[in-house]
Amino acid sequence: MKNKWWIVLLLLFGCNAHKERSNPLPDLPDHFLLPTSPPQYNVQINPVPFPFNITGSYVVWVNNEKINLNKSQVNALAKHLNLPLGNPKDTAEIHNGLGWLEPFKTK
Repeated sequence: MKNKWWIVLLLLFGCNAHKERSNPLPDLPDHFLLPTSPPQYNVQINPVPFPFNITGSYVVWVNNEKINLNKSQVNALAKHLNLPLGNPKDTAEIHNGLGWLEPFKTK
């Protein structure tokens, strides 16, 4: 009787099929792969003239798109970068909207 059980067990274990994969390791997800080149950012922090600086002393642009920051975030950024929080010099360029209504043109 004992020998019959051994034969049955050997037959059951011998019926297992092993599939071999062509690639033994799974593919890595995209966030694990290194980028081919680092991303390029164009950051501008431009002053806002006196009558229009209600929401903050500066406007932040990243890749020619305005980043909406509240006044405390703008002031913290300016303080971290050692930028003056007072009124900027009154220049015609700033009053025409360059730098705070639209970003400065970069090459």
